[in-house]
Amino acid sequence: MRTPTKPKHEDKLDSILTMIKNMSVDQKDIKTDEQKIREEQKLFNEQVMKLQKENENFKKENVVIREENRKIKEELQSIRISMDSLEKERKKNNIVITGLDTDTKEPQQLIATTKSFIRDNLEIEVEIKKALELKEKVWLIELGNEECKNKMMQN
Repeated sequence: MRTPTKPKHEDKLDSILTMIKNMSVDQKDIKTDEQKIREEQKLFNEQVMKLQKENENFKKENVVIREENRKIKEELQSIRISMDSLEKERKKNNIVITGLDTDTKEPQQLIATTKSFIRDNLEIEVEIKKALELKEKVWLIELGNEECKNKMMQN
């Protein structure tokens, strides 16, 4: 004996029921995926907020550092101007003498030899603070004051 066959419309209904079950499973999967995505999105949003706060803090620090940098540059410029002025002041009483022949390198003896050379050749007395040999027969002489330098330059 043969099993009775199902009418076609029952096959269609079974097929539709199977499709509905599959859709229900798919819908649950979609909801689960959606929930996971929402949780990830929440984490990402929290990270973005944290990074934005850090960025704001860095911006504030940057403003402070820039201000400190500006002040340091101004102070450095002021120091440079002061150093230039001091250097110029220090050099204004210097003269260079060429042709002075001496056989000593000892500073006090060089000063005495230079004073003697100036007294003998220019017939003036000057105060000498330092005498330094730059190269053979070339001397840098630091005079005591501007008046001594002016006396020498007039002769």
